[in-house]
Amino acid sequence: MMNKIVLGLVIVAVLISGTALYQSNHSVKIAYIRSADMVYSYEGMKDAQKTYQDKMEAWQANVDTLRIELERNFNSYTKESTKLSVKEKSEKESLLNQQQQNYNQYAQAIKEKSKTEEQKMTEGVLNQVNSFIEEYSKKQGYDVVIGTTTSGNLLYAKQYMDITEDVLKALNENYHSPVEKSIN
Repeated sequence: MMNKIVLGLVIVAVLISGTALYQSNHSVKIAYIRSADMVYSYEGMKDAQKTYQDKMEAWQANVDTLRIELERNFNSYTKESTKLSVKEKSEKESLLNQQQQNYNQYAQAIKEKSKTEEQKMTEGVLNQVNSFIEEYSKKQGYDVVIGTTTSGNLLYAKQYMDITEDVLKALNENYHSPVEKSIN
């Protein structure tokens, strides 16, 4: 047990001295990016959000149509229920219940589809941004690029280390919107 502790301490000491030696022979170039600013100012994210919003509006229109039809059928049933026989009432109620279930299932399916679609959209945009940042960082000679979040994983850095605007400009210049692709 004591040998494992000593061995662990020796390994840590070697790693620290190796890192110090590397750093003394090589200046480390570090920068940071305000991640949320980067992602939400990226034209690719804006286009993806627009596409997602258009899909959501179409899905919501379908849900609204089904809801209106259900309400119309319920109101019709309510008005004529006094004139219906017990058997007719039972049949109409059964149809209304089935329609209500169908509506609920469809609305739930759309809700789940919406969530999945939003996750796919966000993941796709983040993959684009991360890939671009990796290539940009290599070309610019950065050893480390840190992404900040609103939860504060970077507490302080000098302003000159913030490359958000430079990377965002290059990222947007590199982006080709779906409209541009269809024109070319």
